[in-house]
Amino acid sequence: MSPSPMPIRRLPRTRIRQACQACRRRRRKCDGLWPCRLCKAHGYTCVFEPRGSADKAKVTGPPSAVVVSDDHPPPHASDQSPEDVEAGDAEVSARFSSRSIAELPQSQVHGQPGSSKEQKPPVIDLVKGRYCDASGSCVFPLFVSQSIQSRVALRPHAYGWNINTRLEPSPPSVSSIRRFLAYQEVALYSQCFFEAVGRSYCFVDAGSFHQRTLQYWTDDSAISHGLEAMICGVLILGSLFSATGIMAESQLVEHAKLILDNSISCALGRLTLDLACAWVLRTLYLRLTTRPSLAWFASCTSVHVAESLGLHADLDKFHGRPASIEDSEIRKTRRNILNCAVFLNTLISAEYGRSRLTLELWPSSIDNEDNSVLVTLAQVLRNPSDDDEDVVATLGSLADLTSEVPHLALLIADVALFLYRKRIHQNNGQLSSSGYKALLSILDGGIGRARESAASQLPWWNVLSTPFQTLLVLIHVNTTESLALVRKAMEALEMVNTAFTSSSLVREALVVAQLIVGTLRERKLQQVDLLPSFDASGDPVTGACNGSSGIDLNISQLLSPTDWPSIDWLQDLDLSSRQGPT
Repeated sequence: MSPSPMPIRRLPRTRIRQACQACRRRRRKCDGLWPCRLCKAHGYTCVFEPRGSADKAKVTGPPSAVVVSDDHPPPHASDQSPEDVEAGDAEVSARFSSRSIAELPQSQVHGQPGSSKEQKPPVIDLVKGRYCDASGSCVFPLFVSQSIQSRVALRPHAYGWNINTRLEPSPPSVSSIRRFLAYQEVALYSQCFFEAVGRSYCFVDAGSFHQRTLQYWTDDSAISHGLEAMICGVLILGSLFSATGIMAESQLVEHAKLILDNSISCALGRLTLDLACAWVLRTLYLRLTTRPSLAWFASCTSVHVAESLGLHADLDKFHGRPASIEDSEIRKTRRNILNCAVFLNTLISAEYGRSRLTLELWPSSIDNEDNSVLVTLAQVLRNPSDDDEDVVATLGSLADLTSEVPHLALLIADVALFLYRKRIHQNNGQLSSSGYKALLSILDGGIGRARESAASQLPWWNVLSTPFQTLLVLIHVNTTESLALVRKAMEALEMVNTAFTSSSLVREALVVAQLIVGTLRERKLQQVDLLPSFDASGDPVTGACNGSSGIDLNISQLLSPTDWPSIDWLQDLDLSSRQGPT
């Protein structure tokens, strides 16, 4: 007789005490957590209304920012009548007025004397990714309506922005990567990313990434384009640093490109932290794989996206943000994304000779232990000094700045190379002896880290660019100490060429380096030929001259070969088949 089946035990129904605004508006069941499951899946801002009437809420002190959490996209002005505009504004007035008018100082609301000295707060919409300074035209109608105590609190909106007699283009539909990508591939190549890239650029949390991707592949009911763009960026970089690349790398590149382009070029596009993170990932991938102009454009866009999200503002001063562990993690993520975006834009602009973007509220000193080296280097690149003592002090600080990560050590050498190029452009390259000593020490360490990365076959861009630019600086300095490092730089380039035999750019850099060193060798030999020869009447062994001056010179000691750096390796260069770049 078969055993009777066990009765199914049903869990008791649990009722939450309060639902968030987004779930209440959409009539969805809220789990009561912060953020709730629906808001996390769709990228909404999870906001819980405080208990009690909003009119009884007391706010002490002026705020630093006004936060808007309107999950409904605003209807376009051309599709609304004046009655619709007033009705739409009245719909959000109860929620927005309690978040803005109550927060503003009374001098700003009533226009009392002294209001001109008050700093009006900016407006930030955390859901749509909209940051506007108080002086912007999109925010001014809001402050005017508040100053006259209007019964309808206008929302931040581009009233009267243009005539708009044309329909706005709709974004193309984007399918999900889950239809051609398995979760096992996500787990494998994301691990490669965190081991190779995550050690240098800390803006993607590994634990949160694995948790979200597992949940995303488990529950395929909704599509999160921002999350998919970030996943694509992580996987293609992990594929680049892995021994065997992922088969769908080209599909992932195009998928991320389509989502990111839609986020900044189509109407009703909503920027999220995932999209900001994906833009930084795209900047890294383009810096590693393509031309400098494309990487520079992407780096500028990543900073623009960060500013649009208000990442450069202080989240602690936003009204309505609960002080919880999750919120502290969000603040940490915002800070890390911003610092990596600013650093990449600053570095690429310095290397490419282009203008960098400047964020007015980006502080000069940031307590960020995750990306402390990047923040320090960004500050050096953004504020190069012309003073001799300051340049020497900066080089000394860079020489003392060390890192166990090879790529970060190469970045330190890149910043030192930039300072020297900036120096020779402004002041004919004159440095003190201590400055040259610190510079050569940094470059020597960079050559060693380039050899280490080449041995591990890590395709960082500065594995090639750092020893090549170092070689140029050593030849330009043209001292005995600098020429002694030329051989190490050439050996590093040859090692990179051996590690990446399929790269034409590596071979091109090696050929150019050999041509430059060969030209230097020929010039040195010509200078030696210009020197007069000694009289044969002197003793070549003792150096004793028969002249009447009575001076006894020991030529054998003056020209001791042990005191000179060996450059015999220059004679081994075969330049007969080399041609310069056209």
